[in-house]
Order: sequence, then structure tokens, then C-alpha cells
Amino acid sequence: MTDAKRLNTILGIVAILVLVLSFSAFAYSQIPKGDASLVVVNDIDYGWDAILTDFEIVDFTASGDEYQGVLVSEILLDAGLDNPQDHTYRFTGLDGYQKDLGWHDVQHGYLVEDEHKVVFPNQTRSFWVKNLASIEVVI
Repeated sequence: MTDAKRLNTILGIVAILVLVLSFSAFAYSQIPKGDASLVVVNDIDYGWDAILTDFEIVDFTASGDEYQGVLVSEILLDAGLDNPQDHTYRFTGLDGYQKDLGWHDVQHGYLVEDEHKVVFPNQTRSFWVKNLASIEVVI
């Protein structure tokens, strides 16, 4: 075999290995991490079932669609957070997607069973976090 053919064969094999490893890493990153049945709020575990039975469910409209959900502010207050207006909150999904919001926006946010997401009617959909895993106090 000539040197050029051998080099092309080796480069082809390396390219295939790089593609396979890249696709494997991408597929692994798409697997949800954590427990989808829980939301950790200020280091307290809340099950989605408990959220929907222990807190008042209200109807609201966001982006022209009708939803039912639980006010995020009620859950944060239940978690024993002092002076909630003085903090910024990070909403993190199982896939790692995060959004930080202040108390004013949090007061208008809802946890919705559909897709286990948090919806902020006063914000664009880019602030909505699907498969919500945690709500943390950032500041």
C-alpha cells in the first residue's frame, strides 16, 4: 500500500472515531440528571405530587395560553426563606438550563405540572424552565 493510501485510511479511521465520540458525548449530555419527581427549594425536597396537593392551584394566562399552577412565591415562603425580596433566585432544569430572577418576577411565577416547568407570564418563554430540578437562592 502506498503512503498516501495508508495516511488517508488512518485519517478516515480517526475522523470516524472523533464523530462517534462526539455523538456519544452529546447523547450523554441530553440525559436528564437528577430525580424528575422532585424540586429542591432552598435545600428542601418537594415532590411534584405534594406541590400540587398541598398548595392552592390557580388559573392564569401566559403567552395566550391558559394554565393551572402553584405560585412560586408560596413555595419559597413555605421553605422558610427570610426576607425573600432581598434575594435573587436561580431556577435550574434537569438538563442544566438556568435562569436567574429577582423577587418581583418570582412573585408572578407559577409551577405547572405540564412538563414540570416554571412559567413566568411577565417574561418571555426563554425564562421558563422545563423539568425544573431546583430553586436556589443566589444572593
